[in-house]
Amino acid sequence: MSLKILLLAPSREGLEAISRDLPPACEIAGLSTAVGGVAELLLEVGALRPDLVVAELPDLDDAGLVTLESTLGASPSTWMILLSPVQSPEFQLRAMRAGVREVLRSPLADGELRAACDRLLGRIAALRGGAARVGKVLAFLPAKGGSGSTFLATNLAYALAVRGQRVALLDLNLQFGDASLFDRNPLDAHDRRTGARCFADRRGVSRIEHAAGEPDAVDASGAGYP
Repeated sequence: MSLKILLLAPSREGLEAISRDLPPACEIAGLSTAVGGVAELLLEVGALRPDLVVAELPDLDDAGLVTLESTLGASPSTWMILLSPVQSPEFQLRAMRAGVREVLRSPLADGELRAACDRLLGRIAALRGGAARVGKVLAFLPAKGGSGSTFLATNLAYALAVRGQRVALLDLNLQFGDASLFDRNPLDAHDRRTGARCFADRRGVSRIEHAAGEPDAVDASGAGYP
């Protein structure tokens, strides 16, 4: 399947630097380039409707983020990797909310863009008709407290994991979540940006549970979990 990729940078030298870091898979895709900023990105995405955009936008301000959000919102099939020297958690969160898939630091570290492109191109190919991963979502909704939904969910997750399945267990009870009571070996990794606590036990069950309060979106695709 031929995928369309757009590269954008403030200069020709920037485009050459990005091109050197692309994976070999990009060589067989339709590759377009443009020099400019967020205004040029708006025009190019509207005209080309690319599958993947790699854009270096070093001076992206609040107005630029608004334009970026409208650009990607008008082309929902376009995924974007943003290259920026700004790497604060606040900036990354705002970029993600604007529709950016990954934010990489510029100048690029060796191999970083190559790995990001491989990840996103594989997901795009799967969604466009490739060999997508087969998965299921099972929801346990209790009629009242104490009915055993957490008990059933955690034990089913364990049973699937010991049979070699990749499992993500989510406890969405924001006030009284107690899935942690069934975890024997928590890896206490608190994500301050999402307010989530992530755990994984020896049997390969990944669990994501929110801290109390209003949560942000959490990627529950299983990517990055053992």
